[in-house]
Amino acid sequence: MDIRVSRTQKMLLDAFEELAGEKGMEDISVSELCERSTVRRNTFYRHFDDTYAFIEFYLQSLAARFMAEAEAGTSLEELSDYAQHMHRVLIRFVDSHESTIKLTMGRSAPVSTVDLIIKQIAQGISLRAAQGLKGMLDKPEIPAEFLGFFYSAGMVHTLRWWLFEGRPVTAEQLEHYCTGFLMRCYNSLT
Repeated sequence: MDIRVSRTQKMLLDAFEELAGEKGMEDISVSELCERSTVRRNTFYRHFDDTYAFIEFYLQSLAARFMAEAEAGTSLEELSDYAQHMHRVLIRFVDSHESTIKLTMGRSAPVSTVDLIIKQIAQGISLRAAQGLKGMLDKPEIPAEFLGFFYSAGMVHTLRWWLFEGRPVTAEQLEHYCTGFLMRCYNSLT
């Protein structure tokens, strides 16, 4: 997912993140956003039809930022190395965007944003699991793609639990537990 962001859109995105941290994104008006970003209202409306279109753009840009960070791990061939990288990136990303992530993972979260993150994680896990399973089993009982999507959806919901329950374990413990669980699942197939 590649999102081109103009200078004006970048100013709006930065202002939106500041305001969302202060009051929640559903309470931000176009006037406040324009005032904080120093972008004129007519310029805002040249780029977006309304606040809903802007919020959708914001969520897409957030998912794109995560995917750009996650892509740095595409050179990691082994599933365990990739899983550890992905968990670290995901936890760090959630940490640095906590207030926004809470909104996007909350009950009223747009499914498309969460789905983009799940799909990104699942593709990486599926690819590496399939490579590791190739030649080991004639017909694996569970396809690598199933493992990837099942696990990544579970990981996203585990992060939701971690955030909304006040981080009952440290980020390092969470990374360790998640990587260990994925590898146990994978090893049960080989």
